[in-house]
Amino acid sequence: MICKILPNAPLLDEQLVARARALTPALLCDAMGTTGSLDYRIKPVWPGAVVIGTALTVNLRPSDNLFLHRAICQAAPGYVLIAATGECTGYAVWGDMMTRAALKAGAAGTVVDGVVRDVDDIREFQYPVFAFGSVPQGTHRDGPGQINVPIACGGVTVMPGDLVFGNADGIAVVPREIVAEILPLAEKKLAGENARFAEIAQGKLAPAWLAEKMKSLGLE
Repeated sequence: MICKILPNAPLLDEQLVARARALTPALLCDAMGTTGSLDYRIKPVWPGAVVIGTALTVNLRPSDNLFLHRAICQAAPGYVLIAATGECTGYAVWGDMMTRAALKAGAAGTVVDGVVRDVDDIREFQYPVFAFGSVPQGTHRDGPGQINVPIACGGVTVMPGDLVFGNADGIAVVPREIVAEILPLAEKKLAGENARFAEIAQGKLAPAWLAEKMKSLGLE
């Protein structure tokens, strides 16, 4: 890996982020044709955490977090630190000191396809962190690493500037160039779901598409 530090991508338009915030990661994934979801193991490390913002990507050597420390220095309000660790689960790449620094920088949250530690402190500060889980063992700080390059995180390619949105279900990533296209589709799906909720409340248990699907299988 060649060490590299690039400038942050421009923040996504605030209105687009606000519209996304009114939706859910699930709706965004559905609007993208059931794609965009990071590995199911990446979950909030404390209940109720939600993260949304523009991707500030970090590529780490497994068991090392030097460049994640450096990326905090580039963090700012609206950016989500999202790091590829090679799915390393033996060394915590994030902890209480980094949480304090990220909060001071105004970062929107942190996502790693690895593990973290100091979960009680992270929860106390209400800083959104998403990871596979936690271990007490720390990591090395030697490098190499890269900042604001394309990464493979949780099985998904993430580009600097992409939309990152996570809640209890996990993390969805929407490529920057299609955010404006995907939002109306997700909003339409939300409206359809609300209509369906009303039908269920009235006792209509079968969705409109079910009979045709069963008929295509020779069933009722």
